[in-house]
Amino acid sequence: MAAFSVLVLIVYLTIAFYVVYRARESLIDQKLQQQEAMVSGKVVIKPLISDLEKILNAQLEPLGLKGAIVVYLGKERCVEVDKLKQWPIVVENKTTTYALFVDWKSSSLTNLAGQARELACLTPNRGVSQSSSLTPPLDKLQESFVIFTNTDQVPPFVEGAPLFKLLKDQKPCQLSLRLVLRLQEVGRFTNTYTLVLSCIFQFRSATLEDVVATR
Repeated sequence: MAAFSVLVLIVYLTIAFYVVYRARESLIDQKLQQQEAMVSGKVVIKPLISDLEKILNAQLEPLGLKGAIVVYLGKERCVEVDKLKQWPIVVENKTTTYALFVDWKSSSLTNLAGQARELACLTPNRGVSQSSSLTPPLDKLQESFVIFTNTDQVPPFVEGAPLFKLLKDQKPCQLSLRLVLRLQEVGRFTNTYTLVLSCIFQFRSATLEDVVATR
């Protein structure tokens, strides 16, 4: 009888341990599914602004204006691919005698397929416009740029399927921004200088830490 009781106890404990184990595994699976859902469709995009600064100052130095124009494209961001339709830009004009224009019609964004798309600016007042944005002397411009189309729809910078395939295959994923600026000396319309800048935007897969950091 004692041996039978011991056997029953062993069976009971085995079942109890198995139930606890399965419950724990179920919680872990549920947590992993929640984490996968949180990062699904998201990527991290980062502008390589150090290269942009070098290109800008190399063109400003012969004019004696090194450091007088600042273009800021922000830091890396964790975004949903289908919502990546605009990017903020800040242009600071520290000169005292030049007006600075962003020539959106001549600017472009080259996508993953190597296709250059025209850009436009997005502002609260004008909406989407390809008119050049003006930054007067000692002033600052804050706008966002989007891909220009002949429709009312603003398309995303990239398509999700090819981007995620490239990321899965661990292949380089990047966009290339070509930004054209014009310096116009105030009161002397013949003194005009064109600055052509480029900046790479790199993609990487988003992690749970990236998603949490954006909340």
